[in-house]
Amino acid sequence: LLERIDPATNTVVARVELPDRSISAITADATAVWVVTVGDDGGQPTGILVRIDATTNEIAAEIPLGPQVAGYDDSVMLGDGSVWVLGVRWFEEEDVEYGSDLIRIDPATNTVTSVAAVPGLLSSIAVGGGFAWTANETTGSVYKVDHSGTIVATYRTGEGAHDVSYAAGTMWVANQDAGTLTVIDADAGAQRGHSCGHPVGTRAAFGPYVLVVRAEGLTYEDRI
Repeated sequence: LLERIDPATNTVVARVELPDRSISAITADATAVWVVTVGDDGGQPTGILVRIDATTNEIAAEIPLGPQVAGYDDSVMLGDGSVWVLGVRWFEEEDVEYGSDLIRIDPATNTVTSVAAVPGLLSSIAVGGGFAWTANETTGSVYKVDHSGTIVATYRTGEGAHDVSYAAGTMWVANQDAGTLTVIDADAGAQRGHSCGHPVGTRAAFGPYVLVVRAEGLTYEDRI
C-alpha cells in the first residue's frame, strides 16, 4: 500500500494498492511517482517498476524489471530524461554470481532500454551529465554508465566508496573507510581528493557545494 500525504494538512489524500508486493525504492517528480516493487515469481523474487500518475493517483504503467531487482538495497533515480533503477542480484542459487544491474527506463515509452551489469553489490546511484553513476564500496571504485548500458569510465576513488551525489557538472564521492571526499569532473574525468580525517558520507550536492556528514572516530585505514 502506498499512501499520499498532503503536507499542508498532514492527512492522507490518496491510497494506491500494490497487492502481494513489497516496496524497495521510490522517487517522484511533478508528473509521476516511480515505485520499485518486488513480487514472487515461482519462488524467485522479481521486480516491477510501477509508474503512478501524480495528478490522478492512478497506476499509469507497470514495467517488468526481472530478477535483477530482488528487494535487496535497490535504488531508483530520475534525471536527464531517464529513470534509472539499481538492482542487486542476491540469489540463493550457487551458480549465480552476486552483482548489480543498472537498468535504464525510457519514461516516454515506459520500457527498459538497457541493462548494465556492474561489478559488486552496490547501493548508491546518481544521475547527471547524461550518465548514471554508481559506486563499489569494496573496490573503492565509481562507474560511469551511458544510456546504452555501457560502462564508459571507471574511477578509483578510495576504500569504502559509497555515497555519490551530482551537481553542476561535478560528481562527489564519499569514501567512508578512507575518510576522503573525491571530486570528479563529469566531462573531463579529472579528479581530486580531500582528506576529512574521519569516516564521511555525502547527503546532497547543490551548485558547487556538497553536504557532508563526518562521523566521529578513526577511519578504517587509520585503525589498521
